[in-house]
Amino acid sequence: MTALPDDTSDAGPGSSASPVLPDNAGASTDLVFPDYTGAWTGAVMPALLNGQHPDWLPGPLAGARGVLLLVLDGLGWAMLREQQARMPTLAAMAGGPITTVVPSTTAAGLTSLATGAAPAEHGLTGYRIRVGGEPLNVLQWDKKGPDPATTQPVPPFLGLQVPVVTRAEFRNSGFTLAHLRSGTLIGWKTTATLVEHCRGLASDKHSFVYAYYDGIDKVAHEFGLGRYYDAELEAVDRLVAETGFERPAALAEVKRYTSTPTYQLSYLFGRHMIEKLKADVQAREGDNFELRRFHDTLIYGGTMPVSYARRLFETNGR
Repeated sequence: MTALPDDTSDAGPGSSASPVLPDNAGASTDLVFPDYTGAWTGAVMPALLNGQHPDWLPGPLAGARGVLLLVLDGLGWAMLREQQARMPTLAAMAGGPITTVVPSTTAAGLTSLATGAAPAEHGLTGYRIRVGGEPLNVLQWDKKGPDPATTQPVPPFLGLQVPVVTRAEFRNSGFTLAHLRSGTLIGWKTTATLVEHCRGLASDKHSFVYAYYDGIDKVAHEFGLGRYYDAELEAVDRLVAETGFERPAALAEVKRYTSTPTYQLSYLFGRHMIEKLKADVQAREGDNFELRRFHDTLIYGGTMPVSYARRLFETNGR
């Protein structure tokens, strides 16, 4: 999907909260305003998850059995058009521009994308906001900060539980819990694992997968729009090409599943049993449940049957 917002980059620490515009800015025809009733970032999730197909949504999505939404933070439509020679894979895709939110920061934009709500509705109106009389840096939000669900009350993904592939270090951040909390988080540490997570989830026939990559935004902040930025754009285009199945890879997958069908089925059944175990442990522990502790206990037991793993949790009182 290449219907992209114009920008989701942040003003860095110490920058002015208000943009400095030239005297004739009000008369400029280049200003872009959010289209909160039409094609904007907040309309993407309702369209994809409710099976809608407004005319601005890329045509190939109509009737698609599954969708991978790969969010490239910091890449806007204008930059894609300008740099299409460096990004042939993305430039060749169907789609067109949509508008982002005001202010067009990562905190506000990503939350609107996940929730379908404008910043004034979800409450994360910028990079730094005031909560309970105290300043909050949204992107550095930790467990000492305010409650994420109270600060941002709108359910992400329309309240549905969807796979979310994002950086592993973002897993327990306040911002992640605020704007992605109803998702099943799968952490990645390298772009190779990002690609393989996306491929695996698509192979498991999930109808929707949300994935997030922040490399473009990071490089732009640190190095500006120079050779490092150009190199990152080229790398991202290769990343996008790798997240899809080319014909040889698709044929290999079909052959693998048809030649040894029960082998792959055992993995799927095992995953179902582990998800059921996690749900049971979470229901028993309530607010004391910690996903990291659950995984540590499960991995500590080694390659044992799930029924034995269940006994391990019961023995440890977890």
